Amino acid sequence: MTMLYCPRCSDVLDPDPNVGCRRGGMPLSPQLHQRLLALAGDGSTPAPASSVPFEIGGTWFCPLCATLALEPEPGTLRCRGCKHFLSHLVLDLVEFHPHDRLVVQSRIFRGEFSNNDVSTLFLEVVGVRAHERNTSWFGGTIDGISYELVRLEDREVALIVRIERSGLYPASPASTAPAGFSALARVLRDSLGLEPL
Repeated sequence: MTMLYCPRCSDVLDPDPNVGCRRGGMPLSPQLHQRLLALAGDGSTPAPASSVPFEIGGTWFCPLCATLALEPEPGTLRCRGCKHFLSHLVLDLVEFHPHDRLVVQSRIFRGEFSNNDVSTLFLEVVGVRAHERNTSWFGGTIDGISYELVRLEDREVALIVRIERSGLYPASPASTAPAGFSALARVLRDSLGLEPL
């Protein structure tokens, strides 16, 4: 069976489309489930180029490899890892598949940093010592909010914040970023010299 990941938070999707993304409380319609399976195909050939007639924005992940997807030009969403185009999934996800229980925000930076820099950064700004899952991922969680720093290709790094939705945060994703997200972004820019993209 093909393993698929949630395009909104990168958690593994349940094989049962009626469950879909457990963490985000997002079941999948039969149509979207089939589109994701079709996208998976044999996994070796990237999907053909696709775009939508509007700027997508937000944070998206590849449903095939869980890599952060970027919007190189307005309306075109593409996986940084396996290079699949994902734009054709966006309208269905936004209109018919609310990801209610989890808000994810991200920002990409360019530059170099050391593991020591990251540990200090997380301790000072987030209040927890960062732990390493591997050489390209660092993270820490406090008060139900997880902060991650993920190395990408070409000296780029992604700051990803996952907020478990509760009564503390309003419904609009734009207004849910805690002060920690802004503080981490500032420190990455000002103290570590990383350039926001």
